[in-house]
Amino acid sequence: MNNAAHVSTRLRERYYKIKHESGLTVLVFPKKLTTFHAILGVDFGSGDLSFVQNGKKVMLPTGTAHFLEHKLFDSEDGTNSEERFSAMGAEANAYTSYATTRYLFSATKCFDECLAELLSMVFNPYFTKESVQKEKGIIEQEIAMYDDDPYERVMESCLGAMYSQSGIRESICGSAESIAKINADVLYQAYSAFYHPQNMILSVCGDVTPDQILRTVDRELGGKSFPVCASGIPFSEPDRVITQRVEQRMNVARPIFFMGVKDKIVPTGTESVRRSLVMTVLNNMLFSGTSELYNRLIDERLITPSFSFGYSSGRLGSMNYFSGSSDEPDTVAERLRNEMRDASLGKLSRDDFVRCRRSLLASYYRAFDSSAVIADDIMYSYVSSNTDPFVVPDIIESISFEETADTAAAVFGDPDKIALSLLLPMS
Repeated sequence: MNNAAHVSTRLRERYYKIKHESGLTVLVFPKKLTTFHAILGVDFGSGDLSFVQNGKKVMLPTGTAHFLEHKLFDSEDGTNSEERFSAMGAEANAYTSYATTRYLFSATKCFDECLAELLSMVFNPYFTKESVQKEKGIIEQEIAMYDDDPYERVMESCLGAMYSQSGIRESICGSAESIAKINADVLYQAYSAFYHPQNMILSVCGDVTPDQILRTVDRELGGKSFPVCASGIPFSEPDRVITQRVEQRMNVARPIFFMGVKDKIVPTGTESVRRSLVMTVLNNMLFSGTSELYNRLIDERLITPSFSFGYSSGRLGSMNYFSGSSDEPDTVAERLRNEMRDASLGKLSRDDFVRCRRSLLASYYRAFDSSAVIADDIMYSYVSSNTDPFVVPDIIESISFEETADTAAAVFGDPDKIALSLLLPMS
C-alpha cells in the first residue's frame, strides 16, 4: 500500500494520497472542522456511451450512468441507503456529470459508520427487473422537469450545436426513449465496466486520520475481486462547431441565451489545470462585475445580474460559455463576440490582469475553510487532471500577461468556434 504525504508550507496544511491494495486511490485531508465530508468519484459519466471490455465493443443507451447512480442507493433487503444516512444524522447525495459520477455525504458525527455505508452502497449493486422498471417512472419525471427548465434547454441545445462526436452532446438524464432500453442487465454491464476501485477516487476531509479511513476501506473492500475495467473508445472532435446558431421557443417571459466557445481538449496534467486557471483570469478580466463590458451591458439594461460565464474542461470537451436573459440577445451576443475578438488581438489591460490574478489566488486560499470545498477541490484536481492541488498557487503566480494574451488568441480568435443558442418566447 503506497502512502504519500503532500505538504504545503505556505498553507501549513497537508493531505495524504494512498493507493489501496484494491486499486482505490484514497485522498485524506485531516483538518479540525466541525463537519466531515467524503466523496467517492467514478471516472464514468453520462458522456461515456461506448467502451471496449474483454475485446467486445459495447454501446450504452443515453442516460445509463445517471440511471445507475439512482439505483445504487437501493439494497437487496429493500431498504435505501439515503434513509440510513439520514438516521445517522448525515446528508447524502449523488450526481452525474458528463465525465464522472460522484457519491457523497456530509456529517458531524458517526463518520466511520457513514463511510462504511457509502462504500457498501457503491460496491454492492442490486438491481431487479421490477425495481428498474419502477425507477423509470421516477427518471421520466426528472427528464420532464429538466425539459421544463429553460436554462437546461438552452444549454443542451448549444452543446448539441457545438459537438458532433463527444457524448457531451447528449442529455445527462437521457430521454424517455433511451431509458426505455435500460434494464438490469444494461446496468450490471455498465457497472462491471467502470465501477472498479482503480477507476475511482475517495476524497475525505475532516477531523480524521489516514489509518482511520483505511480501516474502513479494508473492511469493505479487502479480499474482494473485481472484473477487468473497460477502456473508452477514442473519438475525434472537429475544432469548429457544427451549427453556429440554434433557436427554440418556450413559454418564457424574455429571451434566454447560451453561447459556447469551443476549445481544444487539453491533455490531463498540469497543462490542463494551467489552461483552466489562465481562462479564469482572462474571463474575470473581460466579463466579471468589475469589467467595463459587464457594466455597460447592465447600464444599457441589455443583461441582468443573473448573467454568468465560465470555462469548463475535461476529457470529453472544453469550452468557454456565457448565459443569461435579455430582451436583445443578439445585441448581447454581438458585444460578447466583439470583446472576444478584441482580446484575441491583444487588447487587454495589464492592470486588470494583475488584479484578477491576485483575486484568483485569494479565492484559492479562502477555499481551505470548508471541508466540502476541500474534498471537492482535491477530488477535482485528481479526477480531471491528476494534479496535486497544492501546486495551484505556484501555477497562478507563474501566469504571465503574455501567456494570457496568447490564450485569448487561441480560444477567442476563431469565430467559427462559437455557437449561440436562443430560447425565445412563444410568438
